[in-house]
Amino acid sequence: MSLALWSLIVWSSVLFLFPPTVGILLRFDRPPSEAFVKQLRREVEYIFEPSGLLLRWETVRRRTPGVYDRILIVQMRGNCSSQFSVDLGPPEPGLALGRTVVNDGEVIPFSIVDCDQVARVVAHAARSLPARLLVSNMYARLAGRVLVHEMLHALLGSTGHDPAGFARSPIQAGDLTTMPRLTPAQLTALQRLGRPTPGVSVANK
Repeated sequence: MSLALWSLIVWSSVLFLFPPTVGILLRFDRPPSEAFVKQLRREVEYIFEPSGLLLRWETVRRRTPGVYDRILIVQMRGNCSSQFSVDLGPPEPGLALGRTVVNDGEVIPFSIVDCDQVARVVAHAARSLPARLLVSNMYARLAGRVLVHEMLHALLGSTGHDPAGFARSPIQAGDLTTMPRLTPAQLTALQRLGRPTPGVSVANK
């Protein structure tokens, strides 16, 4: 067996045993509700689970440094709470649920999720639902899928969209009726991220 082939096998084994770690730094305009954050994380982790990536959630409150292979900064705009009124006005035309910064054609790992616009989309859709007990859960789930959408842009350095599901643009509340799954192409791309050496250290202050 050649040295090159042996090195490839060893490196592949390392990737399998120690998959890349993604640090997600959430920054909130206002203190979020604990229930909202819990449901948001659950939705994101469920969708990303097949990729094998290790997601590590951070907030600005943590003062000890963390070491990651990828770092994403997410600004959660507005009032991110599990409690909101279904009597909110309609979604603001032309206002995206989320976006990822692109500078001179380069995708920057800095994303924004607009909790207020997400709430308007869910409240508008909720008026046609037979029961309103699951509205808050819908809200956190849709916010989670918007976050996944922006994370895919940031991690893969792509501005493209899929024709359906959480990877399309714009995402709609009706997409919550479908099972969230990464496409084979997305899984392959995420699994090829590899592990840069050395990892990136970030200390939240």
